[in-house]
Amino acid sequence: YNNEILTDFNGILYPSVFDKEKIITTLANDEKSVPMQFDVREDLIYKGKASITDGRFSFEFRVPKDITYSYGNGKIIYYAGNDTTDASGYFNAIVVGGTSINITNDTEGPEINLYLNDNEFSNTGIASPNPLIYAEIADESGINTVGNGIGHDITGILDNNTTNPIVLNDYFESNLNDYTSGILRYPMSNLGEGWHDLQVKVWDVYNNSSLATLRFRVVGENSIIIANVGNYPNPASDFTRFTFEHNKAGESLTVEIFVYDLAGKLVASFNENIITDGFNTTLPEWPLTDLYGNKLRQGIYPYRVTLTDTEGRKTHSHQKLVVIRQ
Repeated sequence: YNNEILTDFNGILYPSVFDKEKIITTLANDEKSVPMQFDVREDLIYKGKASITDGRFSFEFRVPKDITYSYGNGKIIYYAGNDTTDASGYFNAIVVGGTSINITNDTEGPEINLYLNDNEFSNTGIASPNPLIYAEIADESGINTVGNGIGHDITGILDNNTTNPIVLNDYFESNLNDYTSGILRYPMSNLGEGWHDLQVKVWDVYNNSSLATLRFRVVGENSIIIANVGNYPNPASDFTRFTFEHNKAGESLTVEIFVYDLAGKLVASFNENIITDGFNTTLPEWPLTDLYGNKLRQGIYPYRVTLTDTEGRKTHSHQKLVVIRQ
């Protein structure tokens, strides 16, 4: 397009900014081979998202301490897209190196909110054998994804296996038009049934670190489990929402709820089909009305939640709803 600006293009830009190339030497493990050198560009300085309006965009970020300080050409790789079109390109004349004279006095590590699959997950919750590490991360200076400094990678430790950390640098992406916050997504697979402990450590660009921990229980894929059934608010006066955990994230499920009075008479029922990204489900607001649309009287109402998957497997749990009328 000869540098023509596409003024009718509106969408999202996904820039990835890399440090300079490094010379890597092969190990020559084969007895007939010899060490060979080659160039590789693998140190990611920044990965984010920026709005494109009428073909124009801009983004900003702070460069981490862990770059290579000698001057040389870095590289920006661009991908852009909208509902109908995508685009790509690169720029390799950006100079990376040196130290700014305007360095912020930042001594606080990033804020980390750690979950599985989505931000509805609760600590000690249940999960499938293939959950997604999901973390919301924020720091006023930005997140370090270079990892050049020893020990400064974004890392995950599963079940205290410190000898095999999961390097997560490439799985963090800044939020739209905001280098100070972003989302980490990393797929785990084939986890054994039972309890697991997860630790995620993150550094900001000034090498301040923070650690977040999460404990969860994996349930096999050949069974369906429901846990932590409840409703909120409870006691309720105007409305409530039913909540529960399950091990079938991303699958189609049928939810049935039956509400009874203390005499065992059915007063309300629900039947919904759901597909959730995560392992925690909150159903829509219920205005505390019976089968005929009348408001429930004050009192205690036992209820049963039944969950059915596409294979016909069922599980259920019981709880009590308290209704207060003023």
